Amino acid sequence: MITAELAVEFIGVGKAFGTFVANHDLYFSVKTGSLHALVGENGAGKSTAMNILFGLIPCTKGNIRVFGKAHAPKTPLDAIAQGICMVHQHFMLNPQESALQNFIMSQEAIHYKNALGALTPLGKKTALYRQQLNDLSLDYFGIGFESDRIVQSLSMGERQRLEILKALALNCKVLILDEPTAVLSPMETTQLYQQIKTLTQQKNLSIVLITHKLKDVCSYADAATVLRKGSVVGHFTAPEMTVDLLARSMAGTFAETVAENKPTETKEVTVENSNKPCDADNVIFRVEQLCVKNNQSKIVLNPLNLTVNSGEIIGIAGVEGNGQSELTWALIDPMRLQELGCKISGNFITKPHPSKTAFIPEDRHNDAICVDLAASENLIIGRETLFSRHLLMLKDKVTDNAQKLFEDFDVRPRKIENTLKSFSGGNQQKIVIARELSKNPTWVVAAHPTRGVDLTASTLLQRKLRKVATDGGAVLLISSDLDELIATCDRIFVLFDGTLLGPFLAPFSEAKIGRAMGGIEP
Repeated sequence: MITAELAVEFIGVGKAFGTFVANHDLYFSVKTGSLHALVGENGAGKSTAMNILFGLIPCTKGNIRVFGKAHAPKTPLDAIAQGICMVHQHFMLNPQESALQNFIMSQEAIHYKNALGALTPLGKKTALYRQQLNDLSLDYFGIGFESDRIVQSLSMGERQRLEILKALALNCKVLILDEPTAVLSPMETTQLYQQIKTLTQQKNLSIVLITHKLKDVCSYADAATVLRKGSVVGHFTAPEMTVDLLARSMAGTFAETVAENKPTETKEVTVENSNKPCDADNVIFRVEQLCVKNNQSKIVLNPLNLTVNSGEIIGIAGVEGNGQSELTWALIDPMRLQELGCKISGNFITKPHPSKTAFIPEDRHNDAICVDLAASENLIIGRETLFSRHLLMLKDKVTDNAQKLFEDFDVRPRKIENTLKSFSGGNQQKIVIARELSKNPTWVVAAHPTRGVDLTASTLLQRKLRKVATDGGAVLLISSDLDELIATCDRIFVLFDGTLLGPFLAPFSEAKIGRAMGGIEP
C-alpha cells in the first residue's frame, strides 16, 4: 500500500557529460497518483532527467527519493524492482523476434520466478504469456494483439502499443512515458489519456509524461514542470496551465504558427477533380492504381491514384499501421518492399529524378542516420562525392556545410564533431531534415518529420517544408499529428485500412478528419 504523498522527488540533481552540463540543480516532485508532464525544448534535459530516474545513467550531483526513500539505481533492473518503468521514444524491441517473444523477455528478466515459476513447462508458460499480452491489449486499447507477428513487420503504432503493454505488465508504480501519443489518432489519444487518468485515480499509479503536445498537457496533466537549457524554469498546476504560458516558459517566446506562411487564397478544388490538374506541366508527382500486397498476398494498400502539383503540400493522415509505411516505401524505394516479399503494381506517370528527391523516413535510426558517426558526417550521407576529391574527404568543406546547417536549423548543441548519439532525439531529427532539404529538392516525402520535436522546432521545420512548395516543389507529408497537417497542408487525405479517403479541403475540419482516421464516416 502506497501512503507517501510524493512519488518522486528530485533534489538538486545535476548531470554533466564532460564539460557539457545537461541538467542543472533540478528541484521538482511528482505527487502520488498524478499525471505530471515534463516539457521543454529539444535538448532541455527532459530525457536525461528521466534516464537518471530509470537507472540508465547516474547523476553527477544531488539526490532522488521515491516514495520517501533514497533512490540511486545502478541499472534499469534496479529501478524496475522499485516499481519504476519507462516507455522510450525509441522502441526497446528486438526487431527479429515476435511480439510475444519480446513481451516474454521483458517479463522473465524482471520476475522470472515470481511470475510463472522457473519450473513451469515452456509450452504452458508461453500460452499464459500470450493470454496475458492479449488480455492487457484488450483492457487498455480495446483490441487484441497479434502476438506471433515479428516486430519488424509491426507498424510504428503497434510497436508503441507493445512497449506500453510491456511496462503495464510489470505492475509498476511510477510509469515514465516518452511521447506516448506520437503515433495515435485523436480518438486513440483521447482514449489513452482517459485510461491513464483512470489508472492514476483508481490505481494510484504515478505517471511522468514527456511530450511536446502542449494541448494534451493542458487537457490532461495534473501538473507540469518546464525545463529550459537543463534547468527548471517553471512549475504549473492544472487550473493555471495554458498552451501560451507553457510555450513562453519553454522558449521565452511563443512561436508563431506555420499557418501564417500558407497561401491566403484557397484554390477551387472538388473531390472529383482534385487529382486531375488541368496543367500537366504543373505535376510534380503522379501515380495511378498503386497497390501493395504483402508476402501472404493480402492487400495492405488498396489501388489508389495520387497527383501532387507544384507549389502544394499534400497531407496523409491516419493511425499507424493503415498502410502509411507501405505507401512511403512504394513511392521511395519499391525494392525494399519486394525484398520483404511484397508485390507492387501501378504506374508512375511522373516521378522526379532521385537527385531531386528528399526523403525523411519515420524510423530515422534504422533508415536515415548512423549514431556512431559525427553529426557533420551524417549531414553528407548520400552526397559524399560532393565533399570529397580523389576519394579524400574535404574536411573544411564538410565542416562549413555542418556549421551552416546547424545554424539554419538551430541544432543544439553546436558541436558538429560530436557523434549523433550524443544529441537528443529532436536534434537528431533536425539533422536528418537539414541534410535532406539541403539538396534543394523538388519532391519531398516526409514521414512524421516533427515527431518528438518541440514547438519552436516544429514551426521552423514546417516552414522549411512550405518553402520547398513556395519555390515550385511539392511535399507529401505523412503524419498522425492533425495539428501539424492542418497547419501545413493544402489538401489532406486519410489512409484507413489501406484505403485512401478524401481529399479534405480547407477550411479543414479536425472532427471530420479525426473520424475518418478512426474508420468512421466523416
